[in-house]
Amino acid sequence: MIRLLFFVVAITLACSSVAQTKDSVSEYYRYQSKEFSFSMLCPKKWEVTENINDVVPFIMESQQETPQDNFRENVNAVIETSIGYTTNQFVDLMVSKLQNRLANFKLLARGMSEDNPLHPVWIIYDNAKGAMPLKFLSYFYKVNGNIVIVTGSAKIDVFEKYLPTFDVVCNSYQITPVEEVPVKNGKKK
Repeated sequence: MIRLLFFVVAITLACSSVAQTKDSVSEYYRYQSKEFSFSMLCPKKWEVTENINDVVPFIMESQQETPQDNFRENVNAVIETSIGYTTNQFVDLMVSKLQNRLANFKLLARGMSEDNPLHPVWIIYDNAKGAMPLKFLSYFYKVNGNIVIVTGSAKIDVFEKYLPTFDVVCNSYQITPVEEVPVKNGKKK
């Protein structure tokens, strides 16, 4: 019984310390993509590269920590067509595909964000073996017949350090209104 009590106290302290380490919003700016009509928070010290291709609108990358650092922790978005799928069905399909494609895929957690009005589904997973073992946090947003997948990626050994940042960034996705082109005399300017 004492072991159980100790375990519960240890877990409670661990969870509360993670919540307290969540990044301050003042450490971010709001990145906006007019082309893809969305915005999200981006760490002020990270580099953003836009228009990677038609499916990946951007990647946000952390600074290189040392000259030997061969992987920059990052957040990127992918836009997938999802007509006919609910968000949960799409996530089930993606998990199945990842299990089939990645020999070492392991789903670690799954949930739904209640503090984002779009109520994205999220998963944490890893690909623990291989030359560069990575761990991921992905948020799945249903937007106009598409699924927008916002993913934070880090090496397994530093993932927990970046998790608060990934959570803030990935959970901050918002749809922005498309700007109207002024109409004069029935013609667009």
